[in-house]
Amino acid sequence: HLAMMVSEKLTFIDDFLTISMVFLFGSLVFLVLFSTASTFVTRYTNRSG
Repeated sequence: HLAMMVSEKLTFIDDFLTISMVFLFGSLVFLVLFSTASTFVTRYTNRSG
């Protein structure tokens, strides 16, 4: 029973780490895309203005 409990906890921790990594990676990609888009918009506005 103890081994099963430990394996379940390890699986839970593994899932939590995976979700955390996905969340962090998604946030990083979002920030990069947002900064790129804002830079592009700024250049486009300056060029037309």
